[in-house]
Amino acid sequence: MKTILGIGVGLGKVRQGALMKPYDALVNLLNDGDSLFYDFTDLDTIIKNESNKLSRWNEKFGSGKDFIQINEAKQPIWTSEGIVFDNNSIKTLSFLMPQPNYIYLVIKHVSYIESAVTIDGNANYSGLLWQTSLNKTQILPSTPTMETDLLTVGDFKILRIFRDGINGKYKVNGRGAAFGDTGTGSMDGLTLGSRGDQLWNFANIAVKYLIVKSNLNNEDKIYNLLSKIEGIIDSNVIEGNVIISGDSLVANNSSDGNVSQHMTITSRLTDQSFGGDKLFDQWGKYINMDSAIKLAANYVFILAGINEFFEDGVTPEITLSRYQSFIDKIKIDSPNAKIIITKLLPCRGYSQAIYDFSLAVNAGLSSLTGIDHISTTPSYTMDDGSGYLKSEYASALGDGLHEGSAGKELIATDWYNISKTL
Repeated sequence: MKTILGIGVGLGKVRQGALMKPYDALVNLLNDGDSLFYDFTDLDTIIKNESNKLSRWNEKFGSGKDFIQINEAKQPIWTSEGIVFDNNSIKTLSFLMPQPNYIYLVIKHVSYIESAVTIDGNANYSGLLWQTSLNKTQILPSTPTMETDLLTVGDFKILRIFRDGINGKYKVNGRGAAFGDTGTGSMDGLTLGSRGDQLWNFANIAVKYLIVKSNLNNEDKIYNLLSKIEGIIDSNVIEGNVIISGDSLVANNSSDGNVSQHMTITSRLTDQSFGGDKLFDQWGKYINMDSAIKLAANYVFILAGINEFFEDGVTPEITLSRYQSFIDKIKIDSPNAKIIITKLLPCRGYSQAIYDFSLAVNAGLSSLTGIDHISTTPSYTMDDGSGYLKSEYASALGDGLHEGSAGKELIATDWYNISKTL
């Protein structure tokens, strides 16, 4: 017997097996005592009348946290393609739902309605996803506001809404994520199709699955299984085990997030990137990494070296020597891994010396041995033609050195494309 937010759960698990279908594997994965799962295909959890009006959608694992709508005029319609909401909504009773909570939602916007609310907590604006006047969707509360234009009308998509304070994230399919601070508030339940009071802001949507977890375990596995069930093919899904090495151009900086959050990895992701690190710092972290993780690696992606410029006495030649030592170690400890190095990125507002340093390092990478691919795409694409960082790729930090969310997504997409050629 396990517990989901205070409710005992003892449902038997689906059998394990190499040939397990994606749906069965998803049920097996979620039946962990930590997950709430609402599944429109499980008719044992659906209570509807002869007109398919839905009065109750029960949580699959028997937690009792069920959606209810007793007003027939406001009941959504169950169909074979999802539960359709059009000027109606359903809501759970209040239950403890503090942060962190992680919501996965398979949803289609049937039509766009300005200010319509897709999902909320028990009270108004306690965990709201709504459509804005700019034909975009936003998460509230969040600072800065997490927003995307990827939740377009007409197709089912997989949403990841992670309410985890300063680590808040909103992602559609496997594409670029938006990041923000969701504060400390609790949703205290769920409302679908309108804001929490069920009086206003009704959405025209169709919903297939809703998953709620209180931890981030198996994020990529859950997404990958949902995408297989739905037949969604993403551009940034990398097959295998991945190690990412880098500095703050790769790691999280403010609301821009990190490169790995714009990627989906089918197996193990080990992201050792860290702001301020130099190449020898990343080399040291790799040495201390679990040997089994290193041995199983299929890809090692590296974007580092700019911090060497700020170290007294370190030249481009020394930087390249550090690269070679790092590569040599990877070849020994991760013999099956493809090593991909991304050239240093352009910046803006710095002295000529840093530009000269970057150009020299980038030019010298081709002299190194053991590299499977040197990527020029991010560096070239972010360059405004004069050697400076394009404004559309600059971070909101405004420091001229760091790329923003669009730049990090560009790097992730480039790494995906490279992985398919090696």
